[in-house]
Amino acid sequence: MASAIAIYNLSFTFEDGLPLFRNLSLTIKKGEWLSVVGRNGSGKTTLMRLILGLETAQAGTIEINGRLGAVFQNPDDQFIGATVEDELAFGLENQELNPDLMPEKIKRVLNEVGMPGYDKSLPDQLSGGQKQRIAIGSALIINADILIFDEATSMLDPVGRKSILHLLSDLHRQNPNLTIINITHDADEIVSGKRILVLEDGKIIADRPTAALMTDRPFLREHHLAETFASKLAERLNENRPNQTQIPKNVISNDQLISWLLNSNK
Repeated sequence: MASAIAIYNLSFTFEDGLPLFRNLSLTIKKGEWLSVVGRNGSGKTTLMRLILGLETAQAGTIEINGRLGAVFQNPDDQFIGATVEDELAFGLENQELNPDLMPEKIKRVLNEVGMPGYDKSLPDQLSGGQKQRIAIGSALIINADILIFDEATSMLDPVGRKSILHLLSDLHRQNPNLTIINITHDADEIVSGKRILVLEDGKIIADRPTAALMTDRPFLREHHLAETFASKLAERLNENRPNQTQIPKNVISNDQLISWLLNSNK
């Protein structure tokens, strides 16, 4: 499969002289959902900023095969339009789209992100989850096929976080070529993707399928990475279950745990 992003021998040093990346190489395939995790200061956000061109590397190359869109932790930091309609129209104006074609495209994108009828709404009238949906819409309306999320759900309540994850899952299912890069600390959010990249002090210390890494409890605990609620609950339940009824270690999401428990009682 073709790559969406290919990074070769990337080196980056902060202005104060502190080095972060040294000869880092990474390939992200088109249509992949990659979770990027690691403790604070590991280089997650800096890597995103380098991909987006907001920082400049001292050496190496970054090849982008697609159109980038980004959603940040606080959507207020990227809103510039007075209304939702203005916000979505901004990207179209930069593409010099015929103004007569804009209303229909804005309507379509609002439907796509589950926000029909909000075109005249003011950004400060929206909830946090609604703002993130409009931020996603701002990327989709310019036909972005590589979406980068930097802790985009960290300021949302559990309901808002779940709503955004469902939206991303729907978008990814509808468009198999959509590449999603999700920088997150949330273990239950990680399991939505198929691949995990773990950064530590600017180095890639793991690049593995999600199911394999999230069931490697020794690795997670050694590197202070969170386990999913379902994984921890299954471990506790297994303490009082006979061997023949032990919950498998590959049960790592809430849906998987509920499904397994329901089927085991049939």
